[in-house]
Amino acid sequence: MKKIRLIIESDLENVALAGMAINKICSLTPLNETQSFQVELCSVEAINNSIIHAYNSKSDNNVEIILTLKERLIEIEICDHGKPMNINILEEAVIKYPDNSMDNISDISESGRGLGFIKEFMNHVTYSSDDKGNHLVMIKRY
Repeated sequence: MKKIRLIIESDLENVALAGMAINKICSLTPLNETQSFQVELCSVEAINNSIIHAYNSKSDNNVEIILTLKERLIEIEICDHGKPMNINILEEAVIKYPDNSMDNISDISESGRGLGFIKEFMNHVTYSSDDKGNHLVMIKRY
C-alpha cells in the first residue's frame, strides 16, 4: 500500500493543480488514460464541492486529499472542515442524459452533475461527517 496526502487552500484556482497530480498518480496504476481522467474528474468535482458548498467559496480553509494505492484499487478521500453535506444529495445524485443519449452532453443539467459523475465513474462512494470533519471516499478498482 502506498499513501500520499495533499493539502490545498480552498481556492478554486488550486483545484486544477490537484487534479493534475491525481491524474499523474493514476499513471502508476493499471488504469488506462480514460479511467485516469475519470478519477481526476471525480476528484476535481469533489474538491470543488468542498470549496463551494462546505466553505462557501472562502479561501482561508484547507481541503485535504488522501490518495491510497492498494493492490487492486485506488482510494481517494476528500476531507474538509466546513458545512456537512446532506447525505440525501449524494444518494439521489444521477446524471440525467437527454433522451438517454450522450450526443447532447452539453444539455445535461449543471446542478448535481458532479456527484452524478462521481457515482457513475467510481466503483464505491461513501460520505461521512464527524468531529474530525467531512469525508468523501471514492474507490476505483483496477
